[in-house]
Amino acid sequence: LESCSSEQNLKRLEVNLIPSISSSNMRTVNLDENGSGRFSEKDQIRLVMTDGKNPISSILYTINKPLFWDELTIHPQTQSVIFAGIYPYIEIENFEKFIFNIQTAENKDLLIAEPIHVPIKSTNPQHLVFRHAMHKVEVNYAISSDALLDNAQIGTTLRNIAPEAIINVIKGTNEGVTEKRTDITAKGQKVTFLFPPQNADAITL
Repeated sequence: LESCSSEQNLKRLEVNLIPSISSSNMRTVNLDENGSGRFSEKDQIRLVMTDGKNPISSILYTINKPLFWDELTIHPQTQSVIFAGIYPYIEIENFEKFIFNIQTAENKDLLIAEPIHVPIKSTNPQHLVFRHAMHKVEVNYAISSDALLDNAQIGTTLRNIAPEAIINVIKGTNEGVTEKRTDITAKGQKVTFLFPPQNADAITL
């Protein structure tokens, strides 16, 4: 049985997908010496597929796990497919207008991929490059040695933040924010905020 299975796999065509994280957008714990980002083995992304005409489909894709063309749901007459993606894996109903809320998201550091067009059954390397979709602001306080403060007493608030990003997963783009506004607070000498790209003039610290 093992021999038959191996022979079958040799005849199957693999989607040679190579997900990575943009070197110009390097907020990741896994960086190569040249600054390019990489996913960890067994990270899971939501891989999205469309031919631009038929309904959008998606699968749970595990990094470094082989993916074969015959595993994908593709219309028989399709000549090429658009691959896009989002990390972490998130349940999404509308891939063209996905609302991502930093207040309710378990992982606020959302990654979205630049879409790529791939000919059906191509086994050539296909680089699916992800970027960080949220802006990052770090605040670090210098505290004098005689100050009677500890980290828990230092609070930083960003006011009038738009917490909901509108994401088009198929295009790999931020389409703006909703009208919702809120304040976000963090405590500590050094704090980090992640939030959707928006008009900075409306935000106060």
